[in-house]
Amino acid sequence: MPSMYEQIMGFPLFKGISKDHVSMILAKANITFNNYKTGEIVANCGSECDHIGFIARGSLRCAYSSPKGDVKITYTLSTGDMIGADALFGIDRTFPIDIKALATTSILTFAKDEYMNLLREDEIFLMNYLNHISLRSQCGRIAVGNYEAHGVAGLIARWLLTMTGQRCKDINFEIAPSLMEILPPAYTDSSSGDLQFLAEKGVIAVYGDRIEVPDRREYLDFVDTAE
Repeated sequence: MPSMYEQIMGFPLFKGISKDHVSMILAKANITFNNYKTGEIVANCGSECDHIGFIARGSLRCAYSSPKGDVKITYTLSTGDMIGADALFGIDRTFPIDIKALATTSILTFAKDEYMNLLREDEIFLMNYLNHISLRSQCGRIAVGNYEAHGVAGLIARWLLTMTGQRCKDINFEIAPSLMEILPPAYTDSSSGDLQFLAEKGVIAVYGDRIEVPDRREYLDFVDTAE
């Protein structure tokens, strides 16, 4: 099992940090390990995001629901993933999703002030965070530019890019029939055939109103290269 130092050095926002530097951070910073039992709530949608967390052990199930409830997206985060990075700054500093523990989970947590100190004091932390924010900000442009003309397949791809991260697993979409009824003909006229085709190719599975995407990267690559 990796040591605590090895785990921390493997977190995306700690990339490039030496073991000695991690040791110094642990000695200096006021960080905590928050532990959650299976099913316990980690954060509610709309609650203030005043910290950033890194999953040291276990897994989390995240759930997003559109304002009208006609689109629901769920996915799993696991060891090495983080929560709160996208909502720590900006106009809306609240969690956009509900998060609960999928298993016994331990999360290494930095309060916002502590994390801001790291960003001020170390260029590596700052660059890692800026790279993360830049990647997330570019997802909307990539989603529209690459997948605009792919019908329902492109719609799912845009949701994947804008609403889930690269490491998300067990991604599920639930689309209300009422939403499908008001979509433009480009989406609805061939939606059943498109979904069947994607299912036959193994990049999705369809269970009534629920669409499961087993592998995010595989799906995006498939749609990106499909004619």
